[in-house]
Order: sequence, then C-alpha cells, then structure tokens
Amino acid sequence: LNQTLDLRGGLSGSGEFNKTGTGTVKVGDSAGFTGTLNVNEGRVLVAGALGTTSTTVMGSGGLLGGSGTVGSVFWNAGATYEWGLRNLTGVAGTDWDLVRVAGTLDLGLLNSSDKFNLSLLSDGSLDLSNGYEWTFLQAANFAGLGNLTLGSDVTSFFNITTQGMDVGTEPANVRVLVGSTVNGLNSLNLRVVPEPSAQSLLALGMAALVAVRSMRRKQS
Repeated sequence: LNQTLDLRGGLSGSGEFNKTGTGTVKVGDSAGFTGTLNVNEGRVLVAGALGTTSTTVMGSGGLLGGSGTVGSVFWNAGATYEWGLRNLTGVAGTDWDLVRVAGTLDLGLLNSSDKFNLSLLSDGSLDLSNGYEWTFLQAANFAGLGNLTLGSDVTSFFNITTQGMDVGTEPANVRVLVGSTVNGLNSLNLRVVPEPSAQSLLALGMAALVAVRSMRRKQS
C-alpha cells in the first residue's frame, strides 16, 4: 500500500492486519478488534480505540501517529512515533497527540544503542523559550525499562528529531521523562528545556568575574 487508506469504520475480528508499503492507513474506532496490527512500513494514524486485547507491533520501518487508544504495544528499534503539537497549552489529545495503551507497552528491545525514533512536528511557528512539558504517551504498564520513578530520565532510549517543529531554531534540550500516574495509567512526558541565551550567558560570565575580583580584594 503506497497511498492513503481511510478505514473510518475501523478494524474488527481477531486476525492480523499487516501494514506494508510507504502509504498511510487511518484507523477509526476499532473497539471490536482483538487481533494484531503489524506496522511494518509506512504510517498508521489511530483515531478512536482499538480493542483492549489487541496488539500493535511497531516494526523497524513503521510509524505510529494520531490520538487514540490501543491494546498492548511492542516497540522495535528503528520504529517511529510521529508526535504532533498544535498548541503549546491546552488539552492532550486535542492540542497535542496522545496515544493511550490500555495494556502493556513493551520497550524491552530498546537500549542506548538500539533506539526508538520520536519525531516531533508542529502546526505553525511556536516559541519554546519558556520551556514546556507534555504527556505524549500513557500505558497501564511499561515493560523493559526497569524500576521507574517519577521524573526518571529515559531519553537514552529515544532518537529525538525536531526538524518538523517550526520554532525558529531547534529546541535546545528535549528530554523524555517518566510522568505521574493518572487514572491507573503511567505516562511518558516530553520536556523542552531552552538553552540559555547569549545575553544571559554573558551576564553570568560578568557576574562570575565580579565575584572573583571581589574575593581577590578580600584576600589582599
């Protein structure tokens, strides 16, 4: 499949749906789907919900996007989550993409060498100079990340690209952190920490120089 296929009626049954080719498949509400969705190539955009007992397998050439709920998910190194941001503040799932995993999100195949791709996109130009944090993923359970605590930094599992974000300049520091648990769902958050401006760095340098001179005067 090398074109766009809109499955507004969703998927059903308990078999396998294998996505190949460079095209895009848009999957509508599929609460009755209990099978396996194999995203081997191209893009799958989820809207609505897949069955809670379904399984989504992200192959190394597959790309997952949209805002919706899936069953259990297995991420392979080289696969991609395409995350879209429309508004800096607002509601997850509306102003930015949020995928909910009703079961287990298995990250056991990922490590600092074999990473999952996280591609950040935006609608229009955004100013990230104040720093922001968004929940981009929720799951009932995470597997393969060890013992996680609130605020744990798991950025090393991800290859983050920001070429699709129109922010004037690249966000200086994008991290993936373990967020809070809400309504039984654990979360992964994106945090953008802006780099100090040239002016602020100069001011810090001047302050340090003044402090050093003051110390020397006191010593003399």
